[in-house]
Amino acid sequence: TPTVSVPATGTSATSIGTFGPAAGSATASAASQMPPLVVGGGIGEPIALPASVAIDGTPEFSPDGKKLVFASRDRDGRHQIFVSDRDGGNARRISDGKADDIDPTFGPDGQTVFFASNAAGNYDIWQMRVDGSGRTNLTRSPEDERWPRVSPIDFRLVPISPSGEEGGSRDVGPLKYRRVLFQRGNGKTASVWGMLDDGRFPVRVSPEGIAARHPGWSQDGLQIAFDADFDGASFLVVGRGRVVERNCQGGGCPTFVTFWDPKTQREIPVSLEKALEAPKDWFAYDLRVLGATRGHAYPVFFPNQTALLAVREDDGPELPAVDLDGPGIVPLAPVRPGSSAAFSP
Repeated sequence: TPTVSVPATGTSATSIGTFGPAAGSATASAASQMPPLVVGGGIGEPIALPASVAIDGTPEFSPDGKKLVFASRDRDGRHQIFVSDRDGGNARRISDGKADDIDPTFGPDGQTVFFASNAAGNYDIWQMRVDGSGRTNLTRSPEDERWPRVSPIDFRLVPISPSGEEGGSRDVGPLKYRRVLFQRGNGKTASVWGMLDDGRFPVRVSPEGIAARHPGWSQDGLQIAFDADFDGASFLVVGRGRVVERNCQGGGCPTFVTFWDPKTQREIPVSLEKALEAPKDWFAYDLRVLGATRGHAYPVFFPNQTALLAVREDDGPELPAVDLDGPGIVPLAPVRPGSSAAFSP
């Protein structure tokens, strides 16, 4: 279990180690039944969505910026997923109304939606097409899983055959995929995980010993962020991806690692050396706690990747910008507790 050092107010950042492996306008929403305010036009200029669009959770833009996906309670009290134009017009429900569907986000093609649903009992990560068809459970875990976020770049893995030859076997071939970050567990047991976009190869990303939630990607796919509990309060954690360098001289480096594939019910070996030939193939994350972020949660990267939007929930909820390289925090707009944010492409 790693030792976590909590930064004092005014300090910039504290490293908590390397963990892995793991391969506009802003919109804010409140987790309440009241129609939220949307920060639009220019940051800090709240406007109200139409009264008929009561966003209750986590709005996200489509990759082309033309659509929104969000969750809203229906008359029976269930959360359902809707897709609308970016201004809230032409909203239509795409979930089937049989369960609580929450935390939606678009896939990279804009034609799929990843989300969490309790249709199978507890919350799992699911995928469906943007018209609501093709619902597929990706995780099927006994623990709750929520808050899926899809990487903006492709990753690659190269499985090897049992004989040690690269290129895969009749069961598994070379993989080009997007990685999905998600939250597993709740409360003190919450952690951040990553998996392939078809649900395979789940890997824990956050360190043991801390509660980690609400992961997100930078637009270049090389950084992640999440909020984590330290000393009874939430702080922001950021991680910079790097290629895992290994010294394989003298036979000191294993030629492959294995992942459990729940679909084939087999351990699949993956070549590390092949993956390391190109950057962005195989990553660990150097994690650090941002100073002066006590009470902040739901981080989202600015497009220039030098700051985060993150809701401050103590001392009056607000939506500030948080500098990644220093203690600078600039309030932008008042929000409700439980709010989250998203940038348009």
